[in-house]
Amino acid sequence: LIANLYWHSFSESTYNITDSIPESVNNQVGTVLSFATRQNIIPISVGLMYEYLELGPAHLYVCGEGAMNFLSFARQTSVSLVDGIEFTEPDNGTSFRLGASVGSGADFSLALIRLNAEIKYHWTNIGLTDDDEENKSFLTLTGRIFF
Repeated sequence: LIANLYWHSFSESTYNITDSIPESVNNQVGTVLSFATRQNIIPISVGLMYEYLELGPAHLYVCGEGAMNFLSFARQTSVSLVDGIEFTEPDNGTSFRLGASVGSGADFSLALIRLNAEIKYHWTNIGLTDDDEENKSFLTLTGRIFF
C-alpha cells in the first residue's frame, strides 16, 4: 500500500492576442491583449505497488493510484495596449477532481541511501468534472534519494 502527496507545477505561459484589422479597435494594429497563465496540480493519492523483480541492489516495481487532485489556475492579464479594452483583474480558480495514475520504477539500494527512478502517467480529471471539461493528463519522470 502506498500513499503520496505531490506538487506538480507547470511553467508559466504567455499569450499575446493581436489584431491585424486597423478598423476594428481604434485604428490600431498589433497586440491587443497580453496575459500569462500558470497551473498547479496537487494530488493526494493512495494505491498499490507491486515489486516484480529483484536483481541484486535493484528492485523493479509497477504501481497504480487513485487520487483527489487539487487544481489551481491563475491568469494575470496586463493592461491592454489598445484604448477601450482593459482586463486588469487576475483570474484565479481552484477545483477538486478525481484522478488516477499508473507507473513503473526502480529502487537501487546502496550502503546508506536508496536511489529511486519512476515514470508515471497521470489522469487528473476522471471524476467530479464539468460537462464540457476536456480530459487532462500528463507524464512525470521522478528521481528521488532516500536517506
